[in-house]
Amino acid sequence: MTYTWNNQTVSLQYDPAKAELNIAVAGSDVTWAWEGAPFITLANGVTLNFTDAHCESRAYKTGVADGVRATYSRFAKEDGTFYPYTVETYVYLDIASGDLKTEVRLDGDQKGEVAAVAFPPRMKFDAAEGEGYTVLPRMQGTLVPAGHPIHH
Repeated sequence: MTYTWNNQTVSLQYDPAKAELNIAVAGSDVTWAWEGAPFITLANGVTLNFTDAHCESRAYKTGVADGVRATYSRFAKEDGTFYPYTVETYVYLDIASGDLKTEVRLDGDQKGEVAAVAFPPRMKFDAAEGEGYTVLPRMQGTLVPAGHPIHH
C-alpha cells in the first residue's frame, strides 16, 4: 500500500512493503528517493532485507506527527524457518518543524547477534559531483561530497 502525505514544503509517497520513499519539494522540480532497501546485517555476515520480510503498515497520526508505522517480521532463514526478529519503523513528518523523521526498533535479537540495522537506506539525490554533499549522522557528522562513495 502506498501512503501519501504532505505539508507546505514537501510531498511524500511511501510504500513500506516495497521500501520505496519518494519526496517532492514543493514549488520546484527537486525530488529525492530512497536507494535500495533497508536491511539488517547479522554478526555472522548474513544480510536480511526488509523487502523479503512480512510487512504490516498503517497510517500514524498523533498531535505532533503525520506518517506511517510499519512492522517487519518473518525474516527467512536458509532452512525455511524464520529469525525471531520484529522490526518496527516510523516514517513521519514532524508537524511543528516540517522535518521528515524516521525511527526504528528491533526486537527479538540476542546480545551481539546483530551487527547493524540500515534504516532508512541511502537517499538518491541526483546531485552531480561537486554540486552537493551528503551529511551522515555519525558522531559529530560526516560530510561526503556528491559523487563520492560512502563506505559503511
